[in-house]
Amino acid sequence: MKTSIVSFLLLLFAVVSCSSTKHTTQKPEMQIVTAKYAKWSDPPKQNSDVPEKGVDITLTVKNWPDSASPSSVIYNQRKSSKPKMTQKTDSTVVINARIVIASSLLVKTSDDVALSDRLVYNLKDGQTQFIEIENWTRMQE
Repeated sequence: MKTSIVSFLLLLFAVVSCSSTKHTTQKPEMQIVTAKYAKWSDPPKQNSDVPEKGVDITLTVKNWPDSASPSSVIYNQRKSSKPKMTQKTDSTVVINARIVIASSLLVKTSDDVALSDRLVYNLKDGQTQFIEIENWTRMQE
């Protein structure tokens, strides 16, 4: 009796797991292919002692969802201004962002945030999501 119950449960488990399409039709996961940064600085402007300083960021993202738009990039606990998608192919998207650390011209510089490095994006349904960035490469000047 025990053998038949165990056999039946194993058969039922196999049928249910094989017939589920939940995980088989899933779209490929979004992935950061490259994350590059370039620090920049300019001499003080308009009779100021404050130099212009910041970081330019370029991300290449694979499997970018059509329903997504980039919201910000967090780099070294600084939040970028609104990123822009500059190139889009069938499989990748290039996103550029700028972080302003110091400026005598701008009233507001990039916000400090207590978050890890990440790309924050919004979906059409209003959800805000992010993907963490683990490896950065310095851009050649």
